[in-house]
This record gives sequence, C-alpha cells and structure tokens, in this order.
Amino acid sequence: MAVVVYRARVVVTETFDSGLLGEHVISSLSDAWRRLIATDIEVSLSLSVSVSVCLSAYLFSMRLVVLIVAVVAVVVVVVVVVVVVVVVVVVVVVVVVVVVVVVVVVVVVVVVVVVVVLICFILLIVFLVVLLAVLFLFCSCCSCC
Repeated sequence: MAVVVYRARVVVTETFDSGLLGEHVISSLSDAWRRLIATDIEVSLSLSVSVSVCLSAYLFSMRLVVLIVAVVAVVVVVVVVVVVVVVVVVVVVVVVVVVVVVVVVVVVVVVVVVVVVLICFILLIVFLVVLLAVLFLFCSCCSCC
C-alpha cells in the first residue's frame, strides 16, 4: 500500500509577532517550504502597514482624565521615593546608634576588666609583701633574721 503525499500550494501562518521575526518564524517557514509546499509555485510576500488617526469628542475629553492619572502617578512615585528615603535614613541612624552603643559597651567592659585585673595584681603584691613581713618577723628557723 502506497502513501500519497500532496504538497500544499498555499500556506497560511500566524507566527508573526510585533517584531516580525519572533516566534521562530524563519525556521517555521523554512520547514514548511522544505516539507509541505509544492515545488512548482511562485512565492509572493507582501506586507502592508497602516496607521489611522482617530479624533473624537470622547478622546478629546479623555485628555483631562489622562492628565489627572499622570499627576496621581507622579505624586504616588514621589511619595514612595520619600518613604523609601526616610526608611533608609532611619535604618542607617539605628545601625549607627547600635554600633556606637556596642562600641561603648565593649570599651566599658574592657576598662572594667583591666581595672579588676590591676586591683587583683595590687592585692596580690600587698598580700606577698605582708606575707614576707610576717615571715621575717616570726622567722626563728635560722639566725639570718
């Protein structure tokens, strides 16, 4: 049993986007040309672009609405920027204050530790001097005293 394949004489495609070359249109048309289209046809490509200007009383009255929306959008953007700047400044100030407080606490702790160590050293020296004095006063083990 033989399979009969008929090639098309017309290809209709909807693969063009606003950029004309998106959606892989070149590879799609190349594949269609190679596998689907009859080989004895002429290729005709046409493209037309039209632009129409439409003015109406309704569109003219919409200028005020567009202006109000634009002003509201600008105000919203300005408010958001101001809020963000204020939040950033507050966060920076809080971080600086926390860092200063931490530094001050560390310095105070170091000073207290140094003072305690010095007091302990002085007490140790006093204890040794008193111990030596007591030993010299009550030394009866030899005649050196």
